[in-house]
Amino acid sequence: SARVIGSAREMLGGNKVELDALMADLNQKRAEYERLLGEVALREEDVRNKEQAAEMKIAEAAARQKEMLAGAYKESIEVIADTRRQMRNELESLRKIEKKELQEKLREVERKQKAASEKLAEYEHDDSPPLRVRDITVGDKVFVKSLGYDGTVSGIMENVNRIKVMSGTKEVLVPVADVRLKKGREVAEPEKRHLPVSAPDEMVPSRINLVGLRVEEALSRMEPFLNHAALAGFREVVIIHGVGTGALQRAVREHLTGHPLVKTFRTGDQSEGGAGVTIVMLT
Repeated sequence: SARVIGSAREMLGGNKVELDALMADLNQKRAEYERLLGEVALREEDVRNKEQAAEMKIAEAAARQKEMLAGAYKESIEVIADTRRQMRNELESLRKIEKKELQEKLREVERKQKAASEKLAEYEHDDSPPLRVRDITVGDKVFVKSLGYDGTVSGIMENVNRIKVMSGTKEVLVPVADVRLKKGREVAEPEKRHLPVSAPDEMVPSRINLVGLRVEEALSRMEPFLNHAALAGFREVVIIHGVGTGALQRAVREHLTGHPLVKTFRTGDQSEGGAGVTIVMLT
């Protein structure tokens, strides 16, 4: 009927209004979401751009660092090469200086040897008779032939026919037959004999080998050795006598006992030669 149809139309009209309102709201929300999505896309694009820029800066920094390291390495190689050249030049200069100094030292040694030989020749051709202990007094000026030095008599050991002679700051013990009085004193003695003269050794050894020698010969060699070593300023010397029967070792140590130049002595340890050597500490 007409009433029913009218009522239906009224109901449909109200629903339509509600539906239109709902559609409008949905359209508004969709527009808002699309706007937000656009902003997100823009931000993502900005982040990507910044990441690319950062990566480029990192790559540039790495390239610069690599270039700097390569330059530093090259520079260090050049510094090392230059240092080596300088060291070679300095070593070469040192060799030249050492060679020059060595030549000068050799010339100085030759001059001293010549002077000593001339001095020795003066005494070698001396016609004065050999000395006896009673011909010498403390304070006499003498020449020690085995050492090639002048000295002053500081003590007399008549019982062993030896005298003590001061040469510089060192005191040595020498046989009377090894000295000559300095010119200015004369000794009256009918017997005359010629004694051997040895030139001074500029390169004083710190050890002596007596192996194979008779006791008398060994002791005659040991005495000037000790004197030379003392005058050269050695604090310690080595006497090689071997083991053998022990006779030479006993004679050497008996001679060293109470010797004015000897402070103390001991048997060498294994690295020094063991029982075959005696280590002597000089005064």
